[in-house]
Amino acid sequence: MKIIKEIIPYLIIIVVVILIRTFIITPVRVDGASMDKTLENGQILLLYKLGNVKRYDIVVLDEEIEDEIIIKRIIGMPNDTVEIKNGKIYVNDEEIEEEYAYGQAL
Repeated sequence: MKIIKEIIPYLIIIVVVILIRTFIITPVRVDGASMDKTLENGQILLLYKLGNVKRYDIVVLDEEIEDEIIIKRIIGMPNDTVEIKNGKIYVNDEEIEEEYAYGQAL
């Protein structure tokens, strides 16, 4: 009986850590260079699973494509129109200063 009393606090700690990691915060490793200038390959982030997303937040998508986790920045919100014209990004017909945007898509 004494052994059970000694083990119970450790079991409670393990259950709490599992619940926190599953439903509130979990670590995510950046794999690739698609977020260069902001995030580096191999960097570890703490993903906060509660709350609302806002424009320019960095998000991790639940779906996996080819066994890779997708990490991206939000520039368009629901009902926004996002366009790329002449290498510039427009949200609702207003050019946004996107200092971290570069690459073939532009």
